[in-house]
Amino acid sequence: MAQFAPLVMENPGLVPEEITERVELIQKLRAEADRLMIAKSSLSQPDDAELLNTFQLAVRQLPQMESDLRRQLHLAAPGDPESRPCLTALQDRLQENAARQEIGLNALDHLEPIEANTAEPSASAALGLGIFALGWNGFTIFHATMMLGSMLKSFGFLALLMGLFYLPFFAVGLLMIAGVVFSLCRESIRLEGNKLTVTYRWGPFTYLRKHEIDIDQLVKQSEVLDSDTNKMQKQDQIEFTDTKGKPVRMARGLSQSARAKLIKKLNAHLLSARHNAESTALAS
Repeated sequence: MAQFAPLVMENPGLVPEEITERVELIQKLRAEADRLMIAKSSLSQPDDAELLNTFQLAVRQLPQMESDLRRQLHLAAPGDPESRPCLTALQDRLQENAARQEIGLNALDHLEPIEANTAEPSASAALGLGIFALGWNGFTIFHATMMLGSMLKSFGFLALLMGLFYLPFFAVGLLMIAGVVFSLCRESIRLEGNKLTVTYRWGPFTYLRKHEIDIDQLVKQSEVLDSDTNKMQKQDQIEFTDTKGKPVRMARGLSQSARAKLIKKLNAHLLSARHNAESTALAS
């Protein structure tokens, strides 16, 4: 116990040599632990209860203490054969390198922003949704006008409260109109680190949507219901996850092969951004 005590009672800033000495001491103590576990039966239980309890606690903590010291040695002296690197971080870096090699980048390339066109204007989608939106909004306006007009004669301005009933229907109609507009837009994205900018261009007009992406969540392909047509068919899209855990979907206009290629490129970028963030945090 006298040899063990400095391991937990003294925790100054250790240099690599001191960490190595502590690892060797723990290995020595672990080697003696089995023999001492047998020899402890010769001690008087009432008189030495505190010593025995402390010894048993120490023996149980030796493996974890050795593991922690080896990880600390990796930070103090990377590459030391006695150290233990973080395998999760090492796997992430290997996956990053594999993803970058797959798209033709080497591990030393600078993290450049990714820009890509993800959807072209679709007249057919706009026409299909536009016809449905015209019918929906036309019927809603006609029905609301007739109902409110007749009720005004009977109930006066109290009939205007009936307008609250039509609000959800008008909201759906406005969403359909917005869908028509976005179907006629050219969609493009720019990803730099965890900053994602989605740009919609409709003639001379430009609309930007900015998101902060969770770099710990890789991009994936998702299926969502497509409301651009009356058939409600499924279409594949690219899905990011923002820092609030919400999905950010786009790129319906890409072919299957182009979408798969872009997903690999985006994931390589996110893995590089994650590695850069971890390196910066470690340096600070």
